[in-house]
Amino acid sequence: MGSRFVAIARRVLMAVANGEPVPWDDVDELVAGVLGDELVTLALAVRDGGEHAVVRAVQLAGVIATDGATVASEKSVRSVDGGAS
Repeated sequence: MGSRFVAIARRVLMAVANGEPVPWDDVDELVAGVLGDELVTLALAVRDGGEHAVVRAVQLAGVIATDGATVASEKSVRSVDGGAS
């Protein structure tokens, strides 16, 4: 997800908060973005099973482990720099 999706999500929330109809085109774009995300795609492939489920499970674990290491590294850099941890 990028800042583009944050802006779309905020438009949906603002519309509803202002008593306007739900902007379904924006919601559809958010759904497509979430379902197109690599983690979601891999998780759904694992859940669905099939002949490639084991490969997808390993890929999913790899992506999560890599993202976790990146987040941990960013947190340690922020704490060393005196930023929020």
